[in-house]
Amino acid sequence: MKSDSKDHHRRSIRLKDYDYAQPGGYFVTIVTQSRKCLFGEIVEAEMQLNDAGQMVEAVLNNFPKHYPGSNVTHSWLCQTTCTPLLFW
Repeated sequence: MKSDSKDHHRRSIRLKDYDYAQPGGYFVTIVTQSRKCLFGEIVEAEMQLNDAGQMVEAVLNNFPKHYPGSNVTHSWLCQTTCTPLLFW
């Protein structure tokens, strides 16, 4: 689906004049479309990943292999619709 800038008016939250290419940490949250529970379910206050959740976790765990010098920390935090990530 093509994005129409006439319908989407998001202001940038990037810092003006900040060089985002420099080394540093970045906090990113990935959220599923319509906040659908796609990655698993909460059982006794603990995230139980399904096949899709296990796939996402494997990709995140292998991120440093594809991007040497990088690191990623993630936690499901008992959420089935999103996961917060810290890249550095």
